[in-house]
Amino acid sequence: MCANGYFRVTAKASDGASITVDPAPATDAGGEAVTVSGSLLVNSTVVNTLSIQERYSTTHGFIYSGCIASGGQINAARGQFFSGTIDLIAKSEEKAASAVGTMGAAPTNRVFNTVGNMRAIALGSLTGAKVDSLTTTIAREGAAANFALGDPGAIGVTLGTFTVSGQVKIYFSDYSAYDLYKSEAAIRTSYQVTDKSGNSYIVELPEIVLGKVTRERGGPNQPVMATFEWMADPHPTLGWTMGINRFPAA
Repeated sequence: MCANGYFRVTAKASDGASITVDPAPATDAGGEAVTVSGSLLVNSTVVNTLSIQERYSTTHGFIYSGCIASGGQINAARGQFFSGTIDLIAKSEEKAASAVGTMGAAPTNRVFNTVGNMRAIALGSLTGAKVDSLTTTIAREGAAANFALGDPGAIGVTLGTFTVSGQVKIYFSDYSAYDLYKSEAAIRTSYQVTDKSGNSYIVELPEIVLGKVTRERGGPNQPVMATFEWMADPHPTLGWTMGINRFPAA
């Protein structure tokens, strides 16, 4: 991050003396050294499992052990709040008359909206594109619990293959997106949201290809919209398909 916002580092000198960023900033940060702190979550071959509790009262609830995330969605649409889902596969479901461990307090963060919290969106070379909605669908294709005779709970799990796809709906004002679709060119996509405390989250898809397109011609005095389906590919050098960057408030 610098005075101009967030930038992607594309190259670094072996001694760390300099970096190359994209796009090039209008001004450089002052001082001899700049420190950037943050974290990056990407898909990998490491799979973590969760235990999830569901409480209805102090004496009634359920616990789901050995859960893995099998998919989910992140949705951003004009005039709506951000929304998301997570699909889980559990090893077992058990009654829990009392809470196991300490239950955390309910979150108090505000739900992201698509105006004040949406700080930036980039669709590769489509610098002038105006986006109406963006849906990101995450899946583990083929993920499933494995069961055997005589065992009430799963004896194992098939992890599946990590895939990311979705749809982007834009105002159809020129042929730029259509040309990318026809040429099957790969583009880098990302968007940034910032919470009320100033923490920023950048969802990054380093390589997507626009697929099937549907144009909506509503009628007189209505904009022409184009909805493109897309599929993300693992980046040939980075090795991952989707990443979520988190940068604390400056």
